[in-house]
Formats: sequence, C-alpha cells, structure tokens
Amino acid sequence: ERRVFMKEKNLRGLWATVLLTVLFGGFAILMWFIGGIASSPQYVVDRGGLFPSNFGQNVAIKMEAIQEIGAIKGDDKAGMYLVQSGDKLVALVASKDDADIKAALAAQEKGELANSPVLVAGDKADNSSAKDNISKIRQNLKAEAQSSLNGSYLIDVQKHKSNAQMLMYGAYGFGALTLFFIGLFAFNVSRRKKAYRELYAQFPELEGNLDLLVSSGQYADSKRGLYVYKDHLIALAQRNTIVPAKDVLYLVAVKQTIQQGIASHVIYTVEAYDKNFKKHVLSTLLGSKKTYDDDVNAFTYFVDQHYPEILVGADHAPEYQALKNAAGL
Repeated sequence: ERRVFMKEKNLRGLWATVLLTVLFGGFAILMWFIGGIASSPQYVVDRGGLFPSNFGQNVAIKMEAIQEIGAIKGDDKAGMYLVQSGDKLVALVASKDDADIKAALAAQEKGELANSPVLVAGDKADNSSAKDNISKIRQNLKAEAQSSLNGSYLIDVQKHKSNAQMLMYGAYGFGALTLFFIGLFAFNVSRRKKAYRELYAQFPELEGNLDLLVSSGQYADSKRGLYVYKDHLIALAQRNTIVPAKDVLYLVAVKQTIQQGIASHVIYTVEAYDKNFKKHVLSTLLGSKKTYDDDVNAFTYFVDQHYPEILVGADHAPEYQALKNAAGL
C-alpha cells in the first residue's frame, strides 16, 4: 500500500496573496523611484541633463537670474519666468508658490543668486503653445538678448513636480496595499499555525506524524483535505477546522459558483452546525474538477452513515430550522 506523507501546509492558498504583495510592492518601489529620485534635479544632472543639455524629456537648470514675465492663462497660481543660466536664457513655467522659485527670488534679492544658483528640474515643453509663448517672449526682449533665448522649448517645472507628486501618492497607495497584504499573509499563516497547535493539543500523536489521519483515521480524503479522526470532523484546507462529531447537529455541503469574466469555477464548503447553532466551516481543496462533487458527497455520505444523530443534507434544513426556532433563535 502506498504511504501518504503529510506535512503542515501553512502557505496553502496564500500564493495569490504573496503574488499581490510582490506586485504592489514592485509598483510602490518603481513609483517611489521615478517620483522621488529620478525626478530630482540632481538625478537629472547626474544623467547629463543640465541645461542646455537634457536627459530625455527632463532638463535641470541652474538659475543664476530670474524674472517673472507673465501669468499663465487659465491658471492664476502659476507664472512664466525668464531664467538665465550662463549666457543662455530660457522660459520657465512654475507655480508661484514653488519653493525653488521662491528661494531663487529671495537669493536674487540679496544679491546671492549669481554666485549660488538654485537648481531646479522640469519637463521640456516643445509643443506649438510653448513655442508661441517663446516667440512672444523673444519679441519683448532687447535685440542683443534675443539670440540668447532658447527657442526649442521652455521648461515646465509645474508639470514636472505635479507628475512627481502624483507618482509619490501612487507609491504611498501601493505601499499601503503592500503592507495590508503582508499583514493579511502574516495573519493567515499565524491562524494556520494556531489551528495545527489546536489539532496537536487534542491529538498529540499527530504532531510530526500527520500521516495517522490517513492510516489510522475513520475517513480520509487528502485531495480535498477532509478527514474523520477519532470521531472528529477535520478540514485541512484553506482553513483548518476541527469539530467533534458528537457536537454536530446539522451538516450540509454548500456549492458556490464563482464567476470571473467568461470563466467560472466551483468551490465547495461543508457547513457543520453544532448544538448551540454555531456554524463551523470545513473548507475543501479544489483539486480535480471532475471528481469534486463525488468527493464532497462521499464525505457527507460517510458522516450520514456513521453518525445517524446528525442531520445531513439540505433536505433536513426545515428540521434544523425548527430546532433553532424552538430554542428561541
């Protein structure tokens, strides 16, 4: 006879939780990196993006002189600035409350900005609207300064920082989800271990030797995780449950069809109601779909045949309800 080697399955059914934890954690790290590090001015500079050069769509600039030259249509919280870096001029869009812009204006007022430039990063804006703005700015410059103005793009600091902030919010959100799933994983593993401890407390001989559930049990279905051992109904599946048969009043198999898009799958649970009318759920392992119905029915049939005092099957639901009503529940 082939021997079945059994061991604790504390991670059973939790791989989806592990996958989601890794996935959300990866998103959180990626968003944090892009929003918090890759968007920083120094990162852009280190990648060769210091104006007049650029790093992809990002460009950093050392502001040696700055002047507000106009408002942004439809956004009274943002302004257009003309910034000097070396012998070059470039137009820059930023929030009027931007900390770097305020720092540059304050340093310039003290006469310190030229010697201690403020570094800021932004997105290159080279669409038609941006070029129209550049053209208008050039027309208002003195002739000798017009050739110094960068005509290819303006630097949108506001958009750059807004995108970075949104990415950081996303990182915080995915980070929170990651922590939630880590907690959920730890809770489920802890619950499984506790269930095994309770099993061993009742049946010390099973610790380190779960095979006895099969070799010495009254009923064993390792495929579905359902056992009867020393007159106890035991489920070792998504949840570990132990119910003394003498306490069970009513037992019924419940079939659920879970619809996921165009696909669906069936899940069985066995609900055991004790004499205090408390429900104990014996979950089952999925395994082969072809024998699922027969496997669960075989378990309930065994209970029905060996424990005649237990009401087994949905046909006995009215009797169970009558008993419950008589108890005033």
